[in-house]
Amino acid sequence: MKVDMSFIDDDGKLKERYFNKRINAQKEGIGFSLTFSQYCAMVSASGYKSSELGFHPGSKNVVLARYNDTGDYKVGNCRFITQAENAKERITSDASRSASVNNMIKYNTSLSPEAKQKQLTNAGKASIEAKSALPPLLRKFADLQISRLAAESAEQRQKVSDDDIRNAHAPGISINRLCLNVGLSPAGNNYNRIRRVLGI
Repeated sequence: MKVDMSFIDDDGKLKERYFNKRINAQKEGIGFSLTFSQYCAMVSASGYKSSELGFHPGSKNVVLARYNDTGDYKVGNCRFITQAENAKERITSDASRSASVNNMIKYNTSLSPEAKQKQLTNAGKASIEAKSALPPLLRKFADLQISRLAAESAEQRQKVSDDDIRNAHAPGISINRLCLNVGLSPAGNNYNRIRRVLGI
């Protein structure tokens, strides 16, 4: 793929941004196998320019993000998205890592508010502590996510039909991404339902 460097490197800082990302990933213990050429091809394919990447006046706060905030930075596992989109995805990943609180909220909708609170208090202390270790902005998104999940009723989740799932399925799409695409929470019972509908 021929990359127009004069377009994507509009501020002359693309190589600097590449090396900064690579160094930061290594500091965090995250693998980074993208070559500069691959990075440039991804910038070009995304339609963004160097001046729109990162956090500075005039940028669009676009970052190189890994799918589900997991795995290495490598071709096929990352893409350029806005920081807001990345934060939402990171909260989804953090929520799945601390699933005890979120799963209770998602699947115990028939319980009374008092019974839910008792379960959250008794079984969710570790997850609440994990959430409190997040930076303030991510904590805010976690609170919003938990509030949204708490408000979600079983009736709303049932609005996604089996046909919706079949129509949204495409080769190579993960079950997690499929859940998000059709508006389901990416967790246990929804994974089981998708496997049943798709016969996998």
